[in-house]
Formats: sequence, structure tokens, C-alpha cells
Amino acid sequence: MDGPMPYQELNACLRFARMIHYHIYGNHLYFAGASETVQALLKANGMLFQPEEPLQIVLKDHLEILRVILYKAFRFFAQRKGFAWKPHKQTTLFATNILNRDKDRIKNQFAFEFVHMLRGNERTWVYVHEGFAFKLEQIGQQLSMVFLPKVTPLLGILPEQLHPRMDLAPACHKQDCEVRASCRLAQKKITVIRFDVTMEKPWWCPYAERTLLVTDISDKVYQVPAHTLHLETNSHIIRRVGVYKQFRYVSMKNNWGKTQALRAILSYLADGGSPIRVPLGDDPEGFQIDAELKPVEVEEEPDAWKGSAVA
Repeated sequence: MDGPMPYQELNACLRFARMIHYHIYGNHLYFAGASETVQALLKANGMLFQPEEPLQIVLKDHLEILRVILYKAFRFFAQRKGFAWKPHKQTTLFATNILNRDKDRIKNQFAFEFVHMLRGNERTWVYVHEGFAFKLEQIGQQLSMVFLPKVTPLLGILPEQLHPRMDLAPACHKQDCEVRASCRLAQKKITVIRFDVTMEKPWWCPYAERTLLVTDISDKVYQVPAHTLHLETNSHIIRRVGVYKQFRYVSMKNNWGKTQALRAILSYLADGGSPIRVPLGDDPEGFQIDAELKPVEVEEEPDAWKGSAVA
């Protein structure tokens, strides 16, 4: 590249290059993918660069360079599997758009549900989404992906209740949706800057009665059907709607329950087998994660998590 380029400008140029993952480290810009593919994308976006020979780097010796690239690849992979991520905690994912056939297999095999529906007062529903935080760690001589179980409670709201600066979590809880496989609902939390309400239906959602055109902090516009509007709630609101005991039962799992949740999620990510194959660049094999749990002791500041599991 001719001189350094800010991340914001780089993201704007390559925002549609879904199969290319990159990271600026020091004064260098690193790409993961075939050299020909990367160069073609840079040329197509009018970016000047000097071709060099691809670098042969070893993951365990260059973890600081590759960590962000691997995180991006894994997050993009998980999004395509129906997980959403938080804008301020990009290594935390929660299930939102899991295909019904996979839900049934996981429920039968692990007695596990990706989303728990808690009915509160005055026909209020709190939806608790199962998820996890992930982190790449060097444990002894082995490089492992550490998974910690998480849950995210979401409360449905009306368009009239939405305000700028809220973190909107679009999620559809319609049972037996006929177009779930082609759904284009945003798979991330959206920090709202401004929004407009329209009666037009997105082409991909026949169930929308009203639609919000939501602009986020990056100036990107999302179509969000009104029935998918949700906010991440807190314990005060959960108590007020009368589902606090039910929520604690779901969220405060014992060690067996946490392990079973992780087994179910990993099995889903691995399509029922092992390993989990995460595409990287234009390589469909990319990197692989063993979907079998290995109990270890992991410390996460400021608290220590005993008996967590890694894959």
C-alpha cells in the first residue's frame, strides 16, 4: 500500500469484500486469502499497492498479527449460521436466526433450546437467547479457542419506543417462518443514530406490517421489520415484567448445564460432526476448531471461571 490508510477508509473501500479478512498491525496491512483475489479486490476499489510475495507465518508465533483476522473470520462464519454479535463486544455472539431443522436436532440430542420464551405480565414476552463469548488463547503448548457460555435477554418494543443511541437487537421469533433461509435481517446489534418508519415491506420478509429504516453509527442503513424490534433488557425490567425467577433458571446454569449448552452450540456450528470448519479468505477449509470439549481452568478478569471448556 502507498502510505497508511485509516481503518474507516479501508472498511468503506472493502465493505462488500466479504470473503477477505484483513488487519492493520504496526505499519503493515495483512490480508488472509489468495494473492490473486486480494489484488483483484484492491484494483477494483482503486487502491494503489505494491505486490509482494505472500508471507509464510505460523499461527502460534504470529498470534498478535493473526488474532483479529481469525476473530473476523469466525464472527462472519457464525453470523451466516444465525448468530448475532454485540457492537461493543464483538467476541460475544448470541443465537437469533437458527433454522428450524437444526433446532429440532439439537433439542432432541442435547435437550437444549437456542431461545427461551418467558411470558410476563400483560402479555409481555422476554426472549432469552443462548450464546457464548470466544477467545483465542495459548494454553500450555496448544493454541485453543476458549468458549464461555452467555445468555442475552431481549424485550420486544414498538417503533414508538425506539430512540436514537439505543442498541437495537433485531430478532425474529416467528415460528415456522417460510423464508428464514433467505432472511436479510441484520445479524448484529445496531447503535441507532436515526430512523424512519415506512409501510413498505422488505422483499425478503412477507410478515412485516411496518418497517424501520435504521441508520447506525457507520452511516449504514438497515431494514428492520417492526415485529423484530428488541432491546437487551436488565434485571430491573425483568423483575417488573414478572419473569425474574424464570430468567434465573435459564441464566444461572450449573456446570453440567453450561457444558451441555456448549456441546449443543459446538455441534450446531460443526453441522453435527467435528471439526468446525471456518472459511478464511477464499479457502473454504480455512482453519478448523475441534468441536470436542476439553475441560480446563481459565481465568477471565476480573473473575476466575472454573471448569470452563475449550474446543
